[in-house]
Amino acid sequence: MYDTIRSGYEYPLPRSLRTEDLLGVMACLWLDPAGQLWEIDYANTHSFVDAKCADMIPNGNHGKVRPYHVTKEVSAYCGQSANRTLFRLHFQEGVLQYYQAEQRTAQSEKTNDNSTIDSRSSKPN
Repeated sequence: MYDTIRSGYEYPLPRSLRTEDLLGVMACLWLDPAGQLWEIDYANTHSFVDAKCADMIPNGNHGKVRPYHVTKEVSAYCGQSANRTLFRLHFQEGVLQYYQAEQRTAQSEKTNDNSTIDSRSSKPN
């Protein structure tokens, strides 16, 4: 399963990324403009309408936002098309240190021939 990273970080990092390298439970994460990664927890914010558990309504509880302290390289994709961009995000204690981007095609992923068309790296100020 994919986790979604919403980003407020500087351009050219896209506003929405998908990854399997973090929690792997369809979690929502936020990368703030300073490069800090946050986990957004929506648990217990909705209740079932009846015993059939078909519909849910907001119950007035607020979700929780907490820093997500991870030290690793995370591979994340922007989009699901055949030509998509792979971003390698390098985190240290939950803070983005730098990232690299490369354009990939579905064919290059099958043949393991990943020629880099577009490569960028950025280090936060």
